[in-house]
Amino acid sequence: MLIGGCDNHAPATTANTDSASAAVSVSAPVAASATPVAQAAPPAAFAPALPISLNTLTLKDAGGCFLDGANGAGVTSAHVVAKAGGDLSLSGWAAADVKAGKLGSAVAVQLHGDKDYFAEAKTERREGLGAALGNAALDGAGLNLEKTAMEIPAGQYRVLFLIQSNSDLLRCDTGRTLDVQ
Repeated sequence: MLIGGCDNHAPATTANTDSASAAVSVSAPVAASATPVAQAAPPAAFAPALPISLNTLTLKDAGGCFLDGANGAGVTSAHVVAKAGGDLSLSGWAAADVKAGKLGSAVAVQLHGDKDYFAEAKTERREGLGAALGNAALDGAGLNLEKTAMEIPAGQYRVLFLIQSNSDLLRCDTGRTLDVQ
């Protein structure tokens, strides 16, 4: 099964051969009372291909996972609603093997619909998660998808968590559907 990939094209580069445009620009010094303007980095965005770090792994349906938060609110039903063109944040947990207490080395989120979309997530420590799952090592199985732009079409998407385990990419179905409206 092919999930996605890249087109293997190198980025285009151009050389500046105009000597006049190569001159250094000198500007007046900034007044000491000037306040620098902090510019926030734009949120990450869902993409139609797996992150490069994961696209060479062998895909398997396995692992254990649960989605328990979306956009700062608890998830209490099988359907989560989000606005098309808005941002999405998710929290939950994902483990390569719950019984063995095996964590993954990287995690991502897949929105599976007519077309699939992917975003890298982060693992985090969640005190008490291991006790709830029966293995203290699983305290490190927390999954956090920070505010991520959703430039995806309206529709229904199954929320899947992806877990890297050695050379395998384990795909775990959270049992939740994202309704993008």
